[in-house]
Amino acid sequence: MSSPAETGAAVIHRFASIIATDIAGYSRLMELDEAGTFARVQRMLRDIIEPAVADAGGRVVKTTGDGVIAECPGAREAVACALAIQARNEASELTGRPDRRARLRVGVHAGEVIAASGDLFGEGVNIASRLEGIAGVGEVYVSEIVAQQAGPDCVFLDLGERRLKNISRPLRVFRAAYAADERAGSGAGAGAGFGTTGAAAATAGGDAADVDAARL
Repeated sequence: MSSPAETGAAVIHRFASIIATDIAGYSRLMELDEAGTFARVQRMLRDIIEPAVADAGGRVVKTTGDGVIAECPGAREAVACALAIQARNEASELTGRPDRRARLRVGVHAGEVIAASGDLFGEGVNIASRLEGIAGVGEVYVSEIVAQQAGPDCVFLDLGERRLKNISRPLRVFRAAYAADERAGSGAGAGAGFGTTGAAAATAGGDAADVDAARL
């Protein structure tokens, strides 16, 4: 793949809030029902992801088969958008067969990117994608900077520092939820929000846990 510089495209370095989504077990779903899975992924993009991104004032940057990269005006909008995508998709998939459900993992990061020809490149995009890769199915994982900037409408469960694939430094990771969502305070680390550590981090595997972000 040619770089933006090699193609002669105008290159702009800027800050962006990035959402990365991916369907858990996509290869298995395609093997079970290729045509049906493809049609469901297209409906998910059209009826769930694109409207949620538009509602947040963002844009879909690109699709990658079962994945989407989108950007929003800020961290608050990106987290709200990511949570809306998960909520709408989880509700949509409840009626399907359990072994055929197309459930999402979502990562959100805010950082420097390279913008060229309508696409985004660089570490900011890579970190969002790696956060998505370690997120639980049906959940949204965010970086510390996103948790700091997102505002009071959401709560964040501190999962401690994680090592992400091909990222040299460990990053502090949080799970996002709506403030009214009881799941944010359930289980180990109950009541832990932004800026706290302890049981939640231990349950997540401890600080600086090595994580292989390879897709299922």
